[in-house]
Amino acid sequence: MSTNDTNTARIVRGTYGSLFTPCRIFVVDGWYAVEGSANVNWTHDDELTNGVDIETLQDFDCFTWPGGVDSLDELIYAVRA
Repeated sequence: MSTNDTNTARIVRGTYGSLFTPCRIFVVDGWYAVEGSANVNWTHDDELTNGVDIETLQDFDCFTWPGGVDSLDELIYAVRA
């Protein structure tokens, strides 16, 4: 778990995949999920900034969220559930 402030919830813009597909990334305390993805991962919070290519992150696949994560509020709920 991140030792950062628990009020770090935000949305950043980045890319994923070999075609560098643009995406919104929901972030809370080092946990993150790409909009619509069921995969919830954890990484060092300072790596999650605008322009990040999530394929280059050193992260841990932690759990899946049924139906995918569609909002920042949903990610917050998922990681605190």
